[in-house]
Formats: sequence, C-alpha cells, structure tokens
Amino acid sequence: MRIFFVAMTVVCLAIAGLANDGAMVGIGGSWRMMHGEHASVRMEREWVHMDIHPDYYDVTATFRFQNDGDAVTVSMGFPETGGGVDTDGSTTYFEHFTTTVDGKAVPVKRVLSHRHDESYKAFWVKSVSFTADQMHLVRVQYRTTPGSISTIGSYGASYTFTGGNWKGKVDRSDLAVDFHLPGISVVSTDGVHMVQQGNRLTHCWTDWEAEKSFNVTYLATLPGWLLLLNAPADYLTRPVYQITGPGKARRVQWYPTAMMHKGRAFISLRAFADCVDRRAGHRHTAVISWDQASKDYLLKIEDRTVRFHSGTTTMRIEGDKTVVLTAAPFIQQQPFTSGVLFVPLAPLVQAFDGSAIVDEQKHVMRFSLPIFEKK
Repeated sequence: MRIFFVAMTVVCLAIAGLANDGAMVGIGGSWRMMHGEHASVRMEREWVHMDIHPDYYDVTATFRFQNDGDAVTVSMGFPETGGGVDTDGSTTYFEHFTTTVDGKAVPVKRVLSHRHDESYKAFWVKSVSFTADQMHLVRVQYRTTPGSISTIGSYGASYTFTGGNWKGKVDRSDLAVDFHLPGISVVSTDGVHMVQQGNRLTHCWTDWEAEKSFNVTYLATLPGWLLLLNAPADYLTRPVYQITGPGKARRVQWYPTAMMHKGRAFISLRAFADCVDRRAGHRHTAVISWDQASKDYLLKIEDRTVRFHSGTTTMRIEGDKTVVLTAAPFIQQQPFTSGVLFVPLAPLVQAFDGSAIVDEQKHVMRFSLPIFEKK
C-alpha cells in the first residue's frame, strides 16, 4: 500500500497540496494469509467501522471466514503500517490492538516484515483452527492517530482491504465511517462515492477481490463553503461531503475561496483572477488593482475592466454600465492577510460574457469564460 493523502480539489484553486505531503499513522487492514492463497478458507463477509475523533480514530473490523474443506489451521496476519519518527516498524503505531475469534480473545504476536517488496511494517499474527466446513467470526479492534499535514492542517484516516489471498472473492465488504468532530468539516473520500446519513458515511463492495486502500481526508472550514472546480462538468459529481458536529472547531483549517453568503454564491476576487490566469494559460491575463482615491477594487481581463467596492451593491463595467448587485461584496478576515475581498459570482462572470454552475448541495461551483476557448 502507498501512504498518501487525498487531493480534495481537481484543477483550480480549492484545497491545494493535500497529496503526498505526509504519512498516516497506524494504518491497518483485513486479515490475510501469511503465505500464498488458501485453497479452502474463504473470507465471506467483512464489516469495517471507523470512528473518527479530533485526536484519534478507532477501527472495529469483523470478518466471517468459512472453511469449505477438511480440518485445517491457518496463520492469519493483520497488516500494520504508518509513518513518523519510527521508520523501521519496531514500535507499533496502534495505541491498542485486540482480536477475538467467535467472541473469545486469542493470543496474537506482532511480527516485523523483513521482505523488501512488502509494503507493510509489521503483521499481527495468530493461528486459527477450523474443523471441516466450519465458520468463524474474527474481530479486531484498534486505535491510532490520524495522519496530518502541518502546512495545511488537514487530517486523514485510512483502512486497507487486503483479503485477496483467501479462496475466491469476498461476497461483501461493508464500510461505515462515523465522524465525531466539532464544527463544520469538509470531507473527501478518495474517489469512493458514499451514502451520507447525518455524520455517517457508508459504502459496500460486493463480489470483489477486497484489495483496496480507503483514505478519508477532513478539514475544519467555514459555513457555506464551496469548492471551485474549473473543470468539465462531470467533476461536479466528485465525492465531497460536509460533516457538522456540536460546538466549534479548534481552528479553521481551510478558508474556502468560494462560499454561499446571503443566499448567493461568492468568490474571492483573487482566486477568480488566479483561476483565469491558469485556465487561459498566461500570467497576468486577469489583473487586479486598487484605486486609492475611490477605494475600489478593479479587475481587468483583456479590454474589459470591472470595479467593486466593499459593502456597496453596485458593480461598474468601465465604459459600459453600472450593475446593481443583490448582495454587496465583503471583506473576510483571514490569517496572514489584510482581508480577502469576496464578490458575487454570477454578475462577475456575466460581466465577462461567461457562465457559472453552482451546486449548493454538493458544495461545488464552476465557471467558464470565452477567453478559456482561446487557448
């Protein structure tokens, strides 16, 4: 397995740099055969439950194994990997680890992996005996620390399905992720489209090899957040979710560049200009300036300039007309800035003969300008 963080954005300015910047701590997975593929023992079902808290996450995984042959004893290994100071795997990344067979605790030994081609640091190994045609319910519970990216402040949790070396395919694997996070969080699930019910996300796989890494990334953010996706319309279906918990987050980890405000979609003027530059393929295609005398913000794209004034419900298109806005531009205070100007999206793109799509339910937006077609 490769340890990585999931990028929550696609092309343009949203949450930048969430890939390959940090390591998860304490990633586990399904029980697997220690050597080869077993001829008679099948992993029929798998139930995985992740409880994500601000400082840790718990995993409870239950497996139903069926022996289709004669009596046999198998060696099962539960994989463990992670990142941090200890890179040789000599210290476990799990705060605790327990396992049972049919509800009874059984001894388990942590064994380091010494194979150069093995992506896991260690295995929690135990022996399980089956009589002919016997079924066992095997369970594991562990707690570990979420991965983090210090430069962004995002967190991530992971689980690796590794049941591919038992007999045949797995009939069904059910995954449930419950979030116990304060405030509002934006969550991305690594391309896996999940069903949301409150603060629970679920998904199931059927008749599959059960070989997959599931990664979830989450950040505390502001109400009304929108992802700016300047990409083909099918990106509006990417799996991004909002989780709302009691109280307030310790700190905002992601300040969105677009958001709903007073029932309207707003976008940071700087983010809009930067996105135009990237999509048009030329730096300084969109130029922002400041009029000291009028205290106006100006945005120029090619031969057209628009003016905004914070708190004023008008937008001036120079040499053309004045547009009355349904909601006024506003300054949002953010760390390390003197304030960020947000302007209404629809009149802004219309001023440059463009169009926009906003899906408030999916928390995404996209805009298009004629200049994009001139590349």
